[in-house]
Amino acid sequence: MGLVLSLLCGAGAGAATVPLPIGPLSDYGNVLNRHGRDRVLSLIHEAQARHGISVSILASWEDPNQDLALYAHAVLESWGLASARTLLAVFLRQNDAWHVKLLAGAQTAAAYPGLAQGIEAGLRDLVAHERIEEAMVQLFALLDAWLAPRQTAAQPSGHVGRTVLIIAFIAAVGVAAIFIHRRICPRCGRILRIREERGFGLYGRRDTVYYCPRCGFTRTRRRGPGGRGR
Repeated sequence: MGLVLSLLCGAGAGAATVPLPIGPLSDYGNVLNRHGRDRVLSLIHEAQARHGISVSILASWEDPNQDLALYAHAVLESWGLASARTLLAVFLRQNDAWHVKLLAGAQTAAAYPGLAQGIEAGLRDLVAHERIEEAMVQLFALLDAWLAPRQTAAQPSGHVGRTVLIIAFIAAVGVAAIFIHRRICPRCGRILRIREERGFGLYGRRDTVYYCPRCGFTRTRRRGPGGRGR
């Protein structure tokens, strides 16, 4: 990148320097009025808060080498954005036409491959029609659309984990309730013992009797439909 900067900043007598940043929004091309500037700055701050990405925007009419990609990379490096979680948008007027180039800092590119290229493609039509302020606003709509599915996709794992825990807790409570109902004496709280007895009927069924050796409580579970315990 040092070569890139030298090409732009000092290689020739007619070469212009890379412009200094004026905060996150550097409108050297005077494409925004005061309302538009406040609007875009607000969107920049919201993107930082929502996605943790620092967005920088440059609008300019000056490109000493007539190479937008080279110019944008020089700005990214000169402004200290190359290695961070950043996104740079350069709107540049060349030969009476506007063009746009987006570059992602190393951390952003690693976390979201293709992000800069995808958003850039979504802005080209607006830029070609010289609707630069609209393109700046659309940048953040595309950023939200690009990142929202990925951020919500990370949520189900935690949501599913909580759901599984809740289901497991409910199941454990249900099992405990069944055990208490069947095996704990309602009179004295001791664990009921079990014995089987031959019941009455044509087929000589065997009933399960839960009984308490301390207080004499018994509960009979009769096998077959319509059986009742006592």
